Amino acid sequence: MAKPEVAISLGGNLINPEAGRVNKEYLHQFATLSSELVNRGYSLIIACGGGATARANIEYGRKVLRIQAAEELDRIGIEATHLNTVALTHFLQEKGLKVSCLLESKILAEEADILTTGGDKPGHTTDFVTVKMAIEQGVKTPILNLTNGPVYERRPDGQPDFEKPVEKMTWEQYQKMFPLKHEPGINIPVDPAAAQLAREHHKTVVNLDGRDLNNIRNYLAGEDFIGTIISDEINTGF
Repeated sequence: MAKPEVAISLGGNLINPEAGRVNKEYLHQFATLSSELVNRGYSLIIACGGGATARANIEYGRKVLRIQAAEELDRIGIEATHLNTVALTHFLQEKGLKVSCLLESKILAEEADILTTGGDKPGHTTDFVTVKMAIEQGVKTPILNLTNGPVYERRPDGQPDFEKPVEKMTWEQYQKMFPLKHEPGINIPVDPAAAQLAREHHKTVVNLDGRDLNNIRNYLAGEDFIGTIISDEINTGF
């Protein structure tokens, strides 16, 4: 595989807006976008989150199975990310794309246009996996974190103020706004471990509203987009 040019953390909420339901239409559209990018010369790394399915399964583990160990609960959530990765890989392959699913390794990475993967170990989400792979593969462009919207300023009660989206912020500002400790099923824009790793390696993450795939196209084209750029410095772009 040529050096990846774009690393993407594909939020599980986009794949599983409801527990137990894969949004096939979204994955079809995302595969179309991926095909467009490959045809334009991009190579991609995509890590899939677990979404509502992961959180529902973790809650089942807590309440029904009486599991208390965070590591075991994380493993339950990781299984949902693997299911989503297999689903995405299927839709990408239907587009005729050369995909190396790192959960299966059926195609040599050197031959692939796209690498897909899910969660790996307890203690973090697939945000961390994406940042780690981007560092290992030498990705120079900002990491794309596809979620349900930009980062919002916080109200005094700690809840997001949806009237006040943040366009740009530093990692220091981000880490003051969100928890520094991981919990199974955590649902924040960038998980604590990923935020710290990105900060240590001076990586920029663009938290994009990934529900509208044209928003991703707009960002890559240098046009107006809905999202938040998180980096070492405020004045950072693509």
